[in-house]
Amino acid sequence: MNNALGPRMVHEHKQTLTKVAEEEGLSKLADLHPDGGRLTVAYHIYHQSGFGMRKDVKGVQRLNAEQVVTREPAFAAAHADGIIRGGQFAPMDSYGDCQTFTKALADVCETKYDVQFDYSVNVSKLEVDRSSKMKGVKLTDGQLLTADVYVLAAGADTPNLAITAGVHVPITGMRGYKLIAPAKKPPRSALVVKPYEIYVTPMKSEVRDEVHFAGFGEFAPSWDKEPTPELEDRLGNVLRVVFPNIDEMVDWNKRHVVFGRRPQTPDGEFVIGPTRVSGLYINSGHCSYGFRGAAHSAQLLANGLVNGFESNGVYQRFFTLARFQPLRPQWSQELNNPLNRPDLSELGKDRRGAS
Repeated sequence: MNNALGPRMVHEHKQTLTKVAEEEGLSKLADLHPDGGRLTVAYHIYHQSGFGMRKDVKGVQRLNAEQVVTREPAFAAAHADGIIRGGQFAPMDSYGDCQTFTKALADVCETKYDVQFDYSVNVSKLEVDRSSKMKGVKLTDGQLLTADVYVLAAGADTPNLAITAGVHVPITGMRGYKLIAPAKKPPRSALVVKPYEIYVTPMKSEVRDEVHFAGFGEFAPSWDKEPTPELEDRLGNVLRVVFPNIDEMVDWNKRHVVFGRRPQTPDGEFVIGPTRVSGLYINSGHCSYGFRGAAHSAQLLANGLVNGFESNGVYQRFFTLARFQPLRPQWSQELNNPLNRPDLSELGKDRRGAS
């Protein structure tokens, strides 16, 4: 990611997600904390100078071990063992319940915007005519669904469907693991523990009161539907090391492990935009940032469909599928300028007739 663009992109992801949640009344339901903050803690075997957080990010607070415990008592036992080096707190970071948010947003789309969802069908392939134009979506029952525009947003399964239209999308499923347990004394904010790459999120909403511990990833073929028991056990063992007092934080005996496939691209960036097949567009490859970047990527897709994808400015260059071609496009000076980004308030508005 371009260093000049990275922090701005993250900020715009947050802005658009927060705006959608507020406008549709989803913030409280999904336990969305726009300014909940994130505490990153370095343990003894991790060199604090290489924290992985930029020193020049406005608002980031550097903490010593004692200050870490003051901000988050869950690290008290680890500090007593002398294994915490220090930490950093980013108050501008946010977190929330993506599952509850997504289900609630789907309800809003159905009731408020007359969107129709059909979860009872299975797609067999994408039909393309001889002129490389989309004909329709073929279902397993033989039915062909037709539309004016086709957006492929199937996560880790995107390449399996895209290839039926002759389009190669370099996305693979990276299987991630998460341990979930009922909360007792949950952390005050989202946590990241280095170097173990453990991500801790308190989830307290109308439907759950839990703590989620995410960590580890593995590349596995799409046909492999079973988790790796060794990784499930390893996650629990690492959490016992990181949080010696974890029984005070959660009801450990009621824990369970879930896993899912993240759509991983080679460069860790999204794929948003047209394909070589007329009428077929991609919105996928969100890696570990699907919840954070979902609203922003959807608006960039809508803006591109209405005003042309070059109206997305530098994001067109970063997110286009064409960036993976052996012979890459020659980008204009405007699309190479990191400051050339569409105003968030203008995304999706029809500006084709504007001077």
